[in-house]
Amino acid sequence: MKKVLLFLVVALMFASCEDVQNHEGEEQRRDVAVNFDSLQTKELPQRTAQQGTVNAGQAAATREEQLFQQAMVYFTGDGVAVDKKKAFDLCQQSAEMGFAPAQFNVAIFYYNGDGVERNHEKVFYWMEKAANQEYLQAMIQLSKCYRMGLGTKRDDVKGTEWLEKAAKNGDVESQYLTGMAYYKGVGVVPDYERAVVWYERAAKGGSSEAMNELGLCYENGLGVFRLNKDEALKWYKKSADKGNKIGAANYERLKNDSVSPIFEIKN
Repeated sequence: MKKVLLFLVVALMFASCEDVQNHEGEEQRRDVAVNFDSLQTKELPQRTAQQGTVNAGQAAATREEQLFQQAMVYFTGDGVAVDKKKAFDLCQQSAEMGFAPAQFNVAIFYYNGDGVERNHEKVFYWMEKAANQEYLQAMIQLSKCYRMGLGTKRDDVKGTEWLEKAAKNGDVESQYLTGMAYYKGVGVVPDYERAVVWYERAAKGGSSEAMNELGLCYENGLGVFRLNKDEALKWYKKSADKGNKIGAANYERLKNDSVSPIFEIKN
């Protein structure tokens, strides 16, 4: 019977520069919040140039891939008793052989304390190893490590640098947050035009938050050629149609020509 390959995912919750019109204030920023309860298992996708994962059609996996597969079997209890210590040991062996998905998951083992004592420095160490191999999820998480100072000194410049790398690799949430970083100047020089570029990419990827931000930029003439109420309404409407309450509120406000905005822009 063909074995199912699994990998672990953790959500280190991260949000940057969130105090424009779609948010209520600086005190509500969540850039250092961590979710300790979000460990999940998912099917390992086929090999790609960026992620280096196992192709399910391969006749024989490499040794590091086999070790990783065995680690996930013991982690999930797929036909065997759950043994997180053994899962960690096997995953680390694979990671030490240079397998990026295993390096990413070793970091997650250390983060959650599954089969090993929690160690933030080792979270950072292994996450960086995987990110340097252009493993997308590791790029995202490494950015968060820098932004939170998790296992390393807090560094907004490097945090935004890795966030933008993830954005360039197609992660929609990273594209939106990169836009926010350029809007607010978090780790980069403020640049409204570049913020708009990233908002547009994220909006095309389906981000209702980015759609709302584009509306704000067009309404206020930030990073765009000129103020454009029609374009602002279009993006607010798109955001609202995807269920974004702030986008809906901004759409109704602008459509009805309210004198003052519901949410004040904070420069």
